[in-house]
Amino acid sequence: MAELYQIVGAMLRDITQARVMSDLYSRSISRRYEQDSLLRRFPVPRAEISELEIDLSFALSRVAIDPSRHDALNARISSILEDYSATLIRGIIDRLKDRADRLKGRKDLTTAQTNALNAFDAKFLSTEFRDLLRGRLLRYFEDNQTKLIDASGNLNVDATVEAIKQFTLQLAQETPEVSQLLAILKEEVQKAWDDILTNVSERLQSMQGEIHEAFKSTVEFKVEVEVDAATLAGRAPDTVSTVKMKCSVRNYTWAKVDTDPKDLRSIRRLVPET
Repeated sequence: MAELYQIVGAMLRDITQARVMSDLYSRSISRRYEQDSLLRRFPVPRAEISELEIDLSFALSRVAIDPSRHDALNARISSILEDYSATLIRGIIDRLKDRADRLKGRKDLTTAQTNALNAFDAKFLSTEFRDLLRGRLLRYFEDNQTKLIDASGNLNVDATVEAIKQFTLQLAQETPEVSQLLAILKEEVQKAWDDILTNVSERLQSMQGEIHEAFKSTVEFKVEVEVDAATLAGRAPDTVSTVKMKCSVRNYTWAKVDTDPKDLRSIRRLVPET
């Protein structure tokens, strides 16, 4: 409905311009009134627009996908996926690090278990590996976006949790430092795994809320309307709609606010007339 908005904007602009021109004319003739001994006794005429009512007629032409708005939604979803890829990986690694740190303090660990922990720490908890994991998870989200998010913007949380499970299991198989730790400390790894899944589910619920809000607040369609008088005249009456708009011109006057202490100049601003 861009055409309709443009017409409304142009009308409001023209109303304001008309008032400006009227005031300029009143200013011009006020000098003549002041100089004339008789006219000086009369008030200077000035047009006043207190309220204006306008009927705008239009007809719906078509409803179509707006590519610019569709692109904006995709960009917003991509931003959410990128943020949560980092958040999910950070949550997973933080919990693994906490569990690994507690294990390192135990006195009953064998040399093999200690070596496995140290190797895991050096590999899995490094900044470089964290960035790699974040990138891989983001790529998975983007490649499978249509499977995980439906047309209404609902994230399938259960399917996403399952996907992250598979992502993690595949990672364990591909990373010797992880698979070795799984083989040596199965019970502790299972505890960490349960904690991780709980955290992932909670974060995905938040992610679902942001994605749904993005879909809700981004309308992908545009409405095109006919506003030309000749075109509307040829349309059936029941296909023509009317919007009644009521507007008023509000006056503003200059008011002294303060005095500049440096040059004693009055600081003024425009305030609405009461």
